[in-house]
Amino acid sequence: MSLLLALHAALRWPVQLLGVAGVVVALAGWVGKRPYARPPRVLLLAFIAAVDFNLLLGLILLFMLQDGFPAPRLAHGGLMLLAALVAHSSAAWRSSDGTPTPYRNQLLVTLISLLFLIGG
Repeated sequence: MSLLLALHAALRWPVQLLGVAGVVVALAGWVGKRPYARPPRVLLLAFIAAVDFNLLLGLILLFMLQDGFPAPRLAHGGLMLLAALVAHSSAAWRSSDGTPTPYRNQLLVTLISLLFLIGG
């Protein structure tokens, strides 16, 4: 269990770095009015996958630890679940019509998801 907890704790930094990189790339693409291309899409996918994996580890820990369900742990889990849901909402907004609008959408989704991650 301690290995899972250490992995869950250590993964927060790569998740946040991917999120910050996604914000920077999306902001640069939106401000620069660049056509939406593959690299920002791959970066967003990597961020979502990292959030999902860390959420899965957290859920395993939540149900496997024998400490019950204290309020701070449930609040943390709820915020992480919201972060994952917001990150996945990018799929509904994504379009590849060559306009900079997907950059704006990616920026909003990644930024809001990051705020939930940092808050949790």
